[in-house]
Amino acid sequence: IYYESLVKKVVIEEGISEIGSDAFSHYRSMKTIVLPNSLKQIRNRAFDYCDQLKTVSIPDSVTWIAEQAFVDCSGLGSVSLSNSLTIISEGTFYGCENLREIAIPDGVEEIDSSAFGDCRNLQEVRLPEGLVSIRNRAFINCNSLTHLSIPNSVKVIDGAFQNCEKLADISLGNGLTTLDGGAFRNCISLKQITIPDSCTVIGNNVFEGCEKLATVDLGAGVTLIGEEGFAGCALQELMIPDSVTSIGSSAFWRCSSLTSVTIPDSVTSIGSYAFSSCTGLKEIHFMGNAPQMGEYCFSDVTYNAYYPMGNSTWTEEVRQNYGGTITWEGYRVCDDHGYSAVVTAPTCTDQGYTTRICQNCGDSYVDCYINALGHKFENEICTVCGSPERMPGDIDGDETVDVDDVLALLWYVLF
Repeated sequence: IYYESLVKKVVIEEGISEIGSDAFSHYRSMKTIVLPNSLKQIRNRAFDYCDQLKTVSIPDSVTWIAEQAFVDCSGLGSVSLSNSLTIISEGTFYGCENLREIAIPDGVEEIDSSAFGDCRNLQEVRLPEGLVSIRNRAFINCNSLTHLSIPNSVKVIDGAFQNCEKLADISLGNGLTTLDGGAFRNCISLKQITIPDSCTVIGNNVFEGCEKLATVDLGAGVTLIGEEGFAGCALQELMIPDSVTSIGSSAFWRCSSLTSVTIPDSVTSIGSYAFSSCTGLKEIHFMGNAPQMGEYCFSDVTYNAYYPMGNSTWTEEVRQNYGGTITWEGYRVCDDHGYSAVVTAPTCTDQGYTTRICQNCGDSYVDCYINALGHKFENEICTVCGSPERMPGDIDGDETVDVDDVLALLWYVLF
């Protein structure tokens, strides 16, 4: 029998400043650990695989907890972190599957890779203002996490929340600049997301596999949509902001609900398979010069593509099928509208209006509405339109003979 299998409680004496690597590793019967206020550092794997450990309170004297210090402490349900920490190290609480909530102290600026990965019962995460980055896989497979509020101080989220299957409510802070590395990949309960204007990069695989994600508000600062950035999402319409210059390969692959896309004139490149298998796509509007389009960027798609006529970059060579079946249609672009007016006069029953039509491009709009004139009756005949004051059979006086008049007649006859 190994000694560590018998230990149920450990009390570290005051004066101890460091717990070394593997110090209590695999103490599988230990339920309680008492840490002194003199403690400064907890080294790698110091408490890994302490299956029965239920609670840990780390004193504020601790400034450093090394990688995997509490990895796979599967019974750990409550953790109080030191307010002196500035980083949550890689894998610190990975696999602590009984952990229900965690409050990150105000001084923490970074949550490193896999810090809380596989904490499958984690329901509540409180992130402080002052946090700057959340690294790859930091909260991967946290399947019980339902909501998330990212503070304005966070600049980078890199692959942090992959496979959080119940995560449905995400609020991104206004200081965010980069989403990358599959940040929210396979968050299958997510239905909508707003990207703040501060964000410039939506990197590779960020929302890949978010199969219910139907509404995305892309911020005005986004310049790059990376490879498979939204692959497999439920997007229906897509308005790409005019800050975007590049759409990566397979960026919207298998977005089968997508029906309409507008590509602004800022976009200079569309990667291979970018809109491949978007089987519901009906139309795509190009607003400027022809971008460089990769091989098969519209494969398995049948739709209409609209491009600006008179733009020399839209050559016949450019207007190819790219693996799909595309009907190319040009539209006129007018920098100098010249409108003529067509006046529709009001009648006794219908309002009047003016239709203005551009003689250069055909653009039109309607304004200057005038109310209907109303009838002017003399001897039961309208002097304007000649209609009788009451049509034969018009019992209810609405100037039409319809089923209501029949019902009115039956009422008079029967009652």
